[in-house]
Amino acid sequence: LSMGGLVAQALYARAPGRVASLVLAGCRPGSAPVPPGEGFADRRLGPLEDGGSTADLAEALLPGLLGPAVAPEARARIRDSLLALRPGPYRATLAARTAMAPVLDPATIAVPTLVLAGGADRVAPPQQMRALAATIPGALYAEIPAAGHLMNIEKPALFDALLAKLVLRPQDYEVILVLNEYGDFLSDLASGLVGSLGTGASGSFAFDGQHEVTLAMFDPAGGTAPDIAGQNKANPA
Repeated sequence: LSMGGLVAQALYARAPGRVASLVLAGCRPGSAPVPPGEGFADRRLGPLEDGGSTADLAEALLPGLLGPAVAPEARARIRDSLLALRPGPYRATLAARTAMAPVLDPATIAVPTLVLAGGADRVAPPQQMRALAATIPGALYAEIPAAGHLMNIEKPALFDALLAKLVLRPQDYEVILVLNEYGDFLSDLASGLVGSLGTGASGSFAFDGQHEVTLAMFDPAGGTAPDIAGQNKANPA
């Protein structure tokens, strides 16, 4: 989603053999990662350049991120995430973002791809996402009505329903990178395939304030085995 869609395209460009499928939601094409014009960074830095606080920045950015009928709890969640921005790293990220070189011609993508748009997204509008889908051979295009840029927070049920393609065509997926709460959701969906409490290996990562990994734990397929617990016969992880 968003800049993550560019990361996914860059990964595919560098190691296409490691990518089985793609979901590109609300993002720029890898062939033109920087929006045209001078205003991209200015609009996102204006309040800070004028001496404002992160609260001023949040209030300035919110209207461009939200759909017309966003629920109060979704608005509060998005605002809280903006309030957590740190001005220094935020400025550095924008500088790197606006200097980003093209990473991939979408026409070269040769894996199953879902291109997803928010119907009211002003950052990556539907026409931009439809054009991206049209350049990728065999890509599917889907649109979440009335959703803004952060469609997974505004319309989680519809967003999750599209991700439920995992259940219908699990062979299209190898690795899915999500926050823990979404990992739990997808794991529960996938468990329906075999009737188990857990179906696949997973890795969990903890990060410090500089986004460095401080702890990682990898699990085999999950589940329980109460009948042999404590008998040193199996790993019940």
